[in-house]
Amino acid sequence: MTSFSKLPDELLLLVADSLPCQKDIATLVRVNWRLYHLLHTILCQFNVQYHQGAGLLSAARNGHSSLVQKFLNLGANIASFEPQFSDAPLEYEHETRRNPLLLAAQNGYIETLEILLAETRPSRVCVPSQLRTVLYWAIGAGHQAIAELMVAHNVPLDPLADGYNSTPLAKAVEKGDEAIIECLLQAGAKTPSKYSLDDPLTIATHQKGDILLRLLKHGIRPKSDEILCYIAGRNDIASLQLLMQFGAEIAVYGHSALFTAIFWGHEAMVEFLIQQGANPHLCCERMGGTYSAIGHAIRCRQSDILKLLLAHRVRPDHQDLQLAIKMKIPEAVDVLQHLSYEDVPEKMTLEDCVRQREAKRLVDPDFQPMEWSPCVGLGSPIPEEYNTEHEATVCLADDDDGIRLDGLDCNVYLDDADYTMYSE
Repeated sequence: MTSFSKLPDELLLLVADSLPCQKDIATLVRVNWRLYHLLHTILCQFNVQYHQGAGLLSAARNGHSSLVQKFLNLGANIASFEPQFSDAPLEYEHETRRNPLLLAAQNGYIETLEILLAETRPSRVCVPSQLRTVLYWAIGAGHQAIAELMVAHNVPLDPLADGYNSTPLAKAVEKGDEAIIECLLQAGAKTPSKYSLDDPLTIATHQKGDILLRLLKHGIRPKSDEILCYIAGRNDIASLQLLMQFGAEIAVYGHSALFTAIFWGHEAMVEFLIQQGANPHLCCERMGGTYSAIGHAIRCRQSDILKLLLAHRVRPDHQDLQLAIKMKIPEAVDVLQHLSYEDVPEKMTLEDCVRQREAKRLVDPDFQPMEWSPCVGLGSPIPEEYNTEHEATVCLADDDDGIRLDGLDCNVYLDDADYTMYSE
């Protein structure tokens, strides 16, 4: 009696074609080498036709380059493994997506990865988001060779529409990998058109070495005064000086940063910003009210900065004194109550000051306007927490007996007061 495996090829092929499931074909393939060589292509075809080419994942994961090529030749589509919807953050994409390119990269199979990247047939080629996922993984893993390979295959370097405007450049800066940063910059990596939470320049201020300088030399420039606020909140004078060397104009955009430095009590930063042209004779909306720089210092309980502002001839007004009384800050009251409040110049708003100084600079064709916001301290890590603390401090005084000093009612609810705005 002739054994099954010795039947003519034609009969064996007919048998394999008639089997209804992949498992049965796989069983035949494993019988011996003859059946393997005869029926393996049918097994792969069945997998592509009825299982979306899922075998390509296993082949890529294990670095079977010839098998990967075979699946592609039989019609496996790399892009079919890209989910239709994805709301996973970029840093977790490589954990949540079945991506043949990523599987090859993670397991170090560069040859297999190159075969997948070389596929150009429209029904089988990978999609840009798969390239991006591999690039983000390579950046996170510090794998320069794979990052360069992805860049060579035109991986998208533009910001992702994820609410954070995430970019590969920001990710590389966060990792502090100067080789990959240089690779991305040479490939033309850009930052978002507007300031975002993942701003590479802001992230670079945290990194050691010359990453910030490298970005600036490649033409990356601040998009908003928010980065100045962020740097001021960290009391990072060195980073601020570097930005100034590459065109950041404190006299135009440093006013919000000044209020941020006051907020955090950074006396040296306040002094530096004023010396560089930030205007301390302004008022700004902050913490539910409109405050002068002196009022802001009082609200944030920064007595030393209050004295510094007075030393720079910043004139307080009655509301500043009322606020010091309301918040029960004796040191501020002692300083302010003996000053004259006659003929105090009206303070310009921060917004009007920026507009005025921008208008003067726009005559220069090389001037690059920044986006800006009158809201102070957008770069500060926990402004709401600080705000809540001081709102509570002010409210504690509301139930006290009415104390009067120099004719001023200490129980006036200051947040509802009619603030007069003054300028220099």
